[in-house]
Amino acid sequence: MLLAGLLALGPVQALARTAPPKTIEMNERHEIEALSCDHITTDTVDVGDTFDFYVDFTAKDCKVVIDSVNLLFWADQDYNGDEALPKFIITKELEKANGIVDNTTMRIMTSSKYHIRVQPKNPAQNNIMVNYEIFYYKVQPDGTRSAVKENEMQCLRLGVKKK
Repeated sequence: MLLAGLLALGPVQALARTAPPKTIEMNERHEIEALSCDHITTDTVDVGDTFDFYVDFTAKDCKVVIDSVNLLFWADQDYNGDEALPKFIITKELEKANGIVDNTTMRIMTSSKYHIRVQPKNPAQNNIMVNYEIFYYKVQPDGTRSAVKENEMQCLRLGVKKK
């Protein structure tokens, strides 16, 4: 039985090559607002704070292979100075799991530090908006991935508070 379990994982591991994240800067607010979110998280940050972006993914009662992640970023002004966009990387946890999330919640991406260096001109609940579009395949009982690529859109809305 153990040998059958190991053989079933073989095809999935061979296919589990998560693509590096692709960050797309949105130029217009309506471009990012028009996208439908499966999950929305809101938070606030103060001028002077450092914010770490991260992406968690939950595979509930199933096993999935993460294929790729598109990161859509918009801010109403340049809060991070010369490093306007955070840089995202795949986590060591996802690499070690060969891109597979098995019936758990796993942190799949993390970012470089994003320093809030500038006062907001107009403090709002969504001075910064980030959408994480996660593409994945479910793993079949025989260990192969499904033919259908699925996706989930997670959205983060940050308000920047004046000092």
